[in-house]
Amino acid sequence: MSEVRLSYLITTFNKLKYLKITLPFLLENVREDEEIVITDGGSTDGSQEYLSGLYKDGKIHQYVSERDAGEADGFNKGILMAKGKFIKPLTDDDLFELDGIRKCVGYMLSNGEVDLMGMGGISYDSALDSYESSIASDTLLFEAYRRGKRPFAISGLGVLFRKHSISKIGLYGVNYKRVDMEFWLRSSSNRNLKMAYAPVNAYCWIANMDSNSFSTVAQKRMEMESYNLVYYFQNAYDGQFFSNPFLHLLKHNWHWFLRFKNHFLRKESKALPSYVLNDALDPKKLTGAYHKALVKLKGCTVNEPVAFVKG
Repeated sequence: MSEVRLSYLITTFNKLKYLKITLPFLLENVREDEEIVITDGGSTDGSQEYLSGLYKDGKIHQYVSERDAGEADGFNKGILMAKGKFIKPLTDDDLFELDGIRKCVGYMLSNGEVDLMGMGGISYDSALDSYESSIASDTLLFEAYRRGKRPFAISGLGVLFRKHSISKIGLYGVNYKRVDMEFWLRSSSNRNLKMAYAPVNAYCWIANMDSNSFSTVAQKRMEMESYNLVYYFQNAYDGQFFSNPFLHLLKHNWHWFLRFKNHFLRKESKALPSYVLNDALDPKKLTGAYHKALVKLKGCTVNEPVAFVKG
């Protein structure tokens, strides 16, 4: 194998039915100067046997299966194992457009000062067979960051970084469930990092009932409120927001509001949004839904040069 330019990292736990759909797309398109690194959290659904077989056949370049402390711990292991100059975290139940990712790698090769960059993607609604791109909202957040270095968070599916920049970026926070939000807020608050954004649809987020986006909802909501407290709401509002005396008081007494909210507003709706993919579908229908999503992703990918924006 030639020198590794790009490492794709996947962390997984009991997601065999999704791995069997999403992983082949990556296996069929990985290049000689790229590697696949997978960390499994000790799955009991047959994932270990499936992945170890691929590893023995040389289709996966690095693989480990052992109990871990969650998604962040799995990604951190993968980062330390990775041999590539660039690191691209992937997920086990979403789709990725590799050519778009490679364009971003090419940009970072030509711009050696860039440590970290984000890229856009689409969210797929299987019920309506439609999608929505994140590029417009991502661009607004990144432009606000460029103007005033205001912390922001976009989807973790669109992150790409240099391995040697980890000393500045830091590893993923193992104390959080909303791993991508904490990572982006921390990174965009770091004045020692050089960042860029690529308005290209490089991933397709497909919500399902096993998705991290819908597990431990209450804990994630608490974390989100904690992020706002820690980062002084700068990810959502500018300083003028707190010119109101009441809101200024709220900002500095947020913990009391959280206690009130948790005591009186404990009930949460268990109903999932209509766009969440029903994972009770039989394998053929589940695969069919993913193939439709892949068509949408490839159809909205622009083949023209990407207008990269540097922070």
